[in-house]
Amino acid sequence: MRMKKLVGIPKLLVEVKPSVMLPGEIGLFAASNIRKEVVIAAGDRFEEIFHEWPVYKKLGGNLKKKIKQYCIQTPEGFYSPPDFNWLPATWNMNHSCDYNVGLGKNEDFVAARNIKQGEELCWDYGLGMSDPSFKLKCDCRSKNCRNLITGNDWKIEEYRTVNLKYFSRALLKRAEADIKKK
Repeated sequence: MRMKKLVGIPKLLVEVKPSVMLPGEIGLFAASNIRKEVVIAAGDRFEEIFHEWPVYKKLGGNLKKKIKQYCIQTPEGFYSPPDFNWLPATWNMNHSCDYNVGLGKNEDFVAARNIKQGEELCWDYGLGMSDPSFKLKCDCRSKNCRNLITGNDWKIEEYRTVNLKYFSRALLKRAEADIKKK
């Protein structure tokens, strides 16, 4: 094994622990206080592969379940990690309609507000999903819970107005094109 020379260790921002929101599941938590707009995970460090839906049909049931659980889905296909056996910690971030993490201009995960150490990190799956067949029964229990998260939430004008800043870049392009049509 080749050892790299240690130049410096970045500040620990996140850690994976049992979820508070979803008993029996895991979640991602703030390992230190995080200020609004701080990049929690840089988008250029994510390696994702886009697959069209016919690829999905050829996969086994367990992998299909992981794709539905973890991957951003569009009408054309889905984005997956190169290897589900080596998921970055951020892939363990759960959904909440009252999210504290959004997507930034470089597809970074960024703090959408100040986050306290120990707080569970959550993003709204509607900030990235555009597959009309996507549906998730929401159990976040926040005061603004939508109860059902869909791949069409981005089309709802009120939702779009409030959340546009934290949309994925691909979803932002869809939303802007949709707005121009009207």
